[in-house]
This record gives sequence, structure tokens and C-alpha cells, in this order.
Amino acid sequence: MLLVFSIWASLPSLSSSSPLTIFFDWLQNNYNYQTHLIERESGAVQKLFRTAGPQWQWLIILVYGTAQPVLPAVVGDINAVWIARLIGFFRAVGWYMLVPLLLYGLLQHSAHRLKTAPQLQSGAPSSCGYTGRCGFGC
Repeated sequence: MLLVFSIWASLPSLSSSSPLTIFFDWLQNNYNYQTHLIERESGAVQKLFRTAGPQWQWLIILVYGTAQPVLPAVVGDINAVWIARLIGFFRAVGWYMLVPLLLYGLLQHSAHRLKTAPQLQSGAPSSCGYTGRCGFGC
């Protein structure tokens, strides 16, 4: 890790002395470069950028980057090697199978938290003899 930070510190665009600042500068430069590549490669993203404006550009990149593994574009790419198409296909299928399970788990967790939240009744005597908010579920 020290070697990586020393290499980053020697780059002119990352000429800070703090490792944390170097990392955040690198992260910002990487974001700018990836945004440029995405915008250049996709006419739909260019149109979205023009329509939404620069203040929403980060959100478009975030959604695009999150949804990219499940995009079935690899199936239609005739220039890709067959193994890359196969890996991309199974990666997309895996994501499509995983998303409903993640949503189900999130909903079940929320329902469980609502169900097990302590019911606080002020003024009513509790099992521990305290008549106010106990905080221990009694």
C-alpha cells in the first residue's frame, strides 16, 4: 500500500503529501475520466446529460454504473470473444436472480424491526415496576 501511495504522490496530478488527499484526488480524477468515457461511448447518455443538466450527472453515472452488470448488451456484441460473452451472460443472470432476494431480505428486515420495536406506553406500570419509558422493552 505504501508503494502505491508513493507512486501516486510522484504523479503531477496527485502532488499532495497526505495519503488520504492523494486517494480522494485520484478518486475524483478517475470519476471524471470514467464519466468522459461513458458520455463519449453512448449517445443515450449524452442525451441524458443534455436533458438533465450537469447537476444530475453524478446520479446518472451512479445508476448507469450500478445497472451495467445486468445490461444484456454483451449478448448482442458480435465482436466479443465467446468466453467473454458467456461470462457476461452468466453475470447478468446472476444479478437478475440476486436482486429479488436482496429486496425480499430488505423488506423482511424492515418488517421484523417494526414488529419487534418496543411499544412504549407512558404512565402504564410495566413488569419492572417503572412507570415511564424503560428502554429495555418492559
